[in-house]
Amino acid sequence: MTSTGFEIRLLCAPVENADALARQLAAFMAGVVMLDPSYVSHSEYFYGMSPDGQVWAEDLEARYIAELLPYLKSADGDDVRILVAETPEKELVGISIASIHNNGHETYWTIEDLAVAPAARRSGLGAAFVEEFADLARKDGAQRLVLESGVDNHGAHSLFEHSGFRPFSKTYMRDL
Repeated sequence: MTSTGFEIRLLCAPVENADALARQLAAFMAGVVMLDPSYVSHSEYFYGMSPDGQVWAEDLEARYIAELLPYLKSADGDDVRILVAETPEKELVGISIASIHNNGHETYWTIEDLAVAPAARRSGLGAAFVEEFADLARKDGAQRLVLESGVDNHGAHSLFEHSGFRPFSKTYMRDL
């Protein structure tokens, strides 16, 4: 149990009941992020979660299932880490996903997604996810932890800056 009152645990692949868990996690993710279009960023566009970088795909839950299921079933899930947070009653209140990369010069981790149920926001859970990934990445020998966020997701920006992140690029898109 963390100081937030929620239990954060690392899912280790392969997991039992991967299909059911993927559906549960996908429903949670889609339900949380679809409430806020400011969450959409360039990676959601790149990975097909948004058709235009501004709104969510109508079948977002199915897309999350397709993204999560291969990892949850894999015996070789070495490049993805998933953290979940639950209440003492085992209600899912947060999920965060990170991927591990090596660019030939250094190892770094990318926080791909971080979603917290509206009722659990401002509880410290987002910061707890970030710190848990920082600890795991450090133990893995990573030199950096990176992430990106939708341009209008100001609440997330504040969390990230308070967690020691600094902006280092901007991404632009032009419709053709």
